[in-house]
Amino acid sequence: MKITGQASATIENITLARPCENVVADLLAVNRLHKSLFACQTVESVAKTMTYTLVRDFGAYFARLWLVREGDVCGDCALVGHCRDRAICLHLIASSGYYSQIDGTHRRIPLGSFKIGQIAGTGERVITNDVLSDERIHNHGWAREHRLRSFAGFPLICDGRPMGVLAMFSQEELPNHLLEILELLSQIGVAALTAVAERNAIDRVRREREEHTRAIVDTLGEGVLTTRSNGRIESVNRAALGMFGYRSEEIVGRNISLLIPTLGLDDTPTDRSRSPSRSNRREFEGRRRDGSPLPVQITLGEFTGCGRRTLTAVVHDLTERKQLECELVQAHKLEAVGQLAAGIAHEINTPNQYVSDNVHFLQGAFQELLAVLSIARRIAAVAEEGEIPSPLLQEFQTSASQADIDYLQEEIPCSLEQSLEGLEHIARIVRAMKAFSHPGTEDKSPIDLNAAIDTSITVSRNEWKYVADMETDLDPELPPVPALPGEINQVLLN
Repeated sequence: MKITGQASATIENITLARPCENVVADLLAVNRLHKSLFACQTVESVAKTMTYTLVRDFGAYFARLWLVREGDVCGDCALVGHCRDRAICLHLIASSGYYSQIDGTHRRIPLGSFKIGQIAGTGERVITNDVLSDERIHNHGWAREHRLRSFAGFPLICDGRPMGVLAMFSQEELPNHLLEILELLSQIGVAALTAVAERNAIDRVRREREEHTRAIVDTLGEGVLTTRSNGRIESVNRAALGMFGYRSEEIVGRNISLLIPTLGLDDTPTDRSRSPSRSNRREFEGRRRDGSPLPVQITLGEFTGCGRRTLTAVVHDLTERKQLECELVQAHKLEAVGQLAAGIAHEINTPNQYVSDNVHFLQGAFQELLAVLSIARRIAAVAEEGEIPSPLLQEFQTSASQADIDYLQEEIPCSLEQSLEGLEHIARIVRAMKAFSHPGTEDKSPIDLNAAIDTSITVSRNEWKYVADMETDLDPELPPVPALPGEINQVLLN
């Protein structure tokens, strides 16, 4: 999973607000949850992992997660009277802590009703540290009985649409830093839920495609060509015509090399005992009518009749499969980036911290210099009219002494230099992340291996810096090498 810019900003806010040791503990907890979520195989396991973590690591008395789904139990729903649209509602998927059941009164909540439905409907979080007085909490007696003090509910938003709600009650006050943590967890949860849904969708598409392929084969929906022994095409079916973009009269009588230049007569089976499903099925690059490449899988066969030998070629278009393989490679790369996210956030935070400190120093120094400058301007104005009063000179000397001009002359350039170095370090990390996560191309292109190595070192630095020292001896004169950039970066990271 790739951590968004908003989530990165949340991590920075937490870091700036809390002592270092607490920041590390919080980020470790977030990182543990992140790894656990992306090991989940179902939406239900993602939801249960999130609510359980809120109880175990973040002090929730109980925590729950609802997801938007189709209405299904409207006849038995206790809240159906509040439902404006029975087509969809919030389904309680997971509950941890004091309440662990998911089949109670709040198993379904209408969108826009009650605090949970309003969170999903408005897309705005609800926070209170005084549940006993907050009018949004309907049952104050129940809250008092359980000694509840605070509530936090966060919308789960995906592509601008409500996906669900993550909410918790606690017997303790929720400090600001914990709210930032919970905001971050909700964003990670959305990414994990989306990843599981996409993974399931890919699996479903793959299964459907396999079933579709079998149906095509059963009905001769694959491209089928027959040729003479010299390679002259005798017949071609509609699927093959559509695949290569020709009309029948344009290719019948011509050599099969027009469609598959690399297919020769030596590729046909000569031993009829060989299984066609095993030994004579190969991949080739075909050529469409417009000259564009067409990856295909071909099963070759032959039969002899009427005193002549006829060859058959069953052609399967591999374009979609190749595209899916590229998408899966990119998904694995982004997953690797997601696993490094916590370390990268830490790497960014270090220079960000001293840049922030330097900016605050420069802000204070500027105010002191403004005070001195203001008195100097008054002196200049008085000097134009006559003698400068001694009290004004004394005021100037006092202000300059308090500002410590010599100290500022020495420290301000250092602060500026350190800040620029910190910003360059952050920019280098961002450039490395951008270069590493780029999907790349299917074609080889000249790449700078030195830059690729530096990118992988930068991205993974937090993984090795505590246990090893990295030394590089790169040839600055190394010329560009033809390669696939995405695959090279992945190999170096592995």
